[in-house]
Amino acid sequence: MSKKWKIALVVLVVIVVFCCWYTRPRSLDALVGEGKITSIALLAQVGRVGDNGKAFIDTWQVESNGERGYVNSGLEEIFKSCQYRVSLRSLFPFPSHDKIYGKEGAPVLLVSAAIENEPGFNAVCRGPVVKFTIGGRAILAQAEDDEIGEKLLAYTQEFGWET
Repeated sequence: MSKKWKIALVVLVVIVVFCCWYTRPRSLDALVGEGKITSIALLAQVGRVGDNGKAFIDTWQVESNGERGYVNSGLEEIFKSCQYRVSLRSLFPFPSHDKIYGKEGAPVLLVSAAIENEPGFNAVCRGPVVKFTIGGRAILAQAEDDEIGEKLLAYTQEFGWET
């Protein structure tokens, strides 16, 4: 084997190891910061077609503030209940970051959270696909729990209000 082939093989191995390391499952704390979530707001949108054939969007909202601090811990618990596998697309600033492709017909969930001693994060969830925005940097991830979007929607419907 020539020296060029050995170098190419070493580079290939380094790339494969990096890809495996980068896409490993991570906790929410590893992705967005380990501080305590001090406040969280979630807006859930579910599209449906009415009896008259017109499209509707049902919207629910929940947020934690003052007397609603229990909402904070419930949403935080759901988010932290699973691991997230980061996509290699997160490395590239392509326009595909603007769109979230998840389960067809899955609710769209918009989350904003403040973290103690950290910059906080915004997230857009569609089924198990989550786009985290942390300090202006987008991270695309796939939740290991396929039902995370439905759990967040159910929590929002139970403890939030319809807008």
